[in-house]
Amino acid sequence: MARAAAAPGPPRVLAGVGAPGREGPLRIGAVARLVGVRASALRVWERAGLVRPGRDAATGYRVYGPEQVRDVRVVCELRRGGYGLERIAPVMEELRASGGGGGDALQGVLRRREEELAGRSRALAAGVARLQDYVDAAGGARG
Repeated sequence: MARAAAAPGPPRVLAGVGAPGREGPLRIGAVARLVGVRASALRVWERAGLVRPGRDAATGYRVYGPEQVRDVRVVCELRRGGYGLERIAPVMEELRASGGGGGDALQGVLRRREEELAGRSRALAAGVARLQDYVDAAGGARG
């Protein structure tokens, strides 16, 4: 009696990077799908020095190991947070120099972003208060 093909098990994960179904280096398309960006974005980030994929010796294709995928994830999150490439570059340099531990540059960027958002929130609240004063004054002048 022939055995039915076994159902696929849970996806295997590339050490620490959450790459379903793969072990070993990933190609650019797989990494792009993994983080939800286009491959062209990864190429731009590479030209800017933010990510540094290796190259397959036989094909010349870009390949991303665990550290490169980590770098892609960090860049992706910082871009989603509104950071420009020029602000991300020193963060990535520090991250690589620290061995991936986060580093002062990443902490500094996050602290500055938090301060920037707090400042924006204060400015918006002050603007709303001034607008309310204006509306109240304009309404009182008519009555």
